[in-house]
Amino acid sequence: MSVDPTLSGKITSVRTSGSGNWLLTPQADSRDGTTSRSRFLDASDFGGWDECFPCLTADPENEAFPDHGQAWNAEYRSSTKCPERSQGSWILRGCELHREVTRELPHRSRLTYHARFPDSATSTRVLWAAHPQFVAKSLINITLRCGDAPYCRKHGTGVVLPSLSALVPKGEGKKIAVESCPSQIVLTLSRVDEAITLEWDGRVIPEFHIWYDNGLYAREPVISPQPTIPAGRGVPRDWTLSITSYRR
Repeated sequence: MSVDPTLSGKITSVRTSGSGNWLLTPQADSRDGTTSRSRFLDASDFGGWDECFPCLTADPENEAFPDHGQAWNAEYRSSTKCPERSQGSWILRGCELHREVTRELPHRSRLTYHARFPDSATSTRVLWAAHPQFVAKSLINITLRCGDAPYCRKHGTGVVLPSLSALVPKGEGKKIAVESCPSQIVLTLSRVDEAITLEWDGRVIPEFHIWYDNGLYAREPVISPQPTIPAGRGVPRDWTLSITSYRR
């Protein structure tokens, strides 16, 4: 996983050894570092990995809640020059979101988020969601499974999610909600000879959506898995996503 300081600290790539980028490569820096109400669809280049915080949809009466939140449009300020560890923070209208990217093993990265709020009531009004843009054309399988034994006995040990071409006509997009469980969640995206997994705690990040874009907004077909902490629940102080890539 790579973070590009020249693109306002945007996460630009997830790679398997010897392979190309799993993410749609950003073309240019669309962030202006402001908290303006610029629309995500107008300003985003639909590449790399973003975060939606403190909201996903705009509040027309509150400019602190623009389309897709403020984090995607904020400048990522690096606090270290070590290539194995990049840190940054966004100050968002009294709320601070701090992201750490840690490379633990040759093919494993960890995203750790820390949130600080001026009061406990603020945390219940906000939402956080991952917003990666994975290139869809080379994916052959997407599988979701969890570590909760009773849940898996009821729903099966793994759920194979529909492919983009089977679900969405060309030039269109669709978002679906996927049933999750209060346990460790593992999402696997597979190519012919390699795969990556995204893993998170379903008790901390309880909702999961996936956006399929077959050329509606993105310049080429992408799939965007979105583990989500919904508004009203209360964003915790810390939460983590692990990303592991491997050869099959």
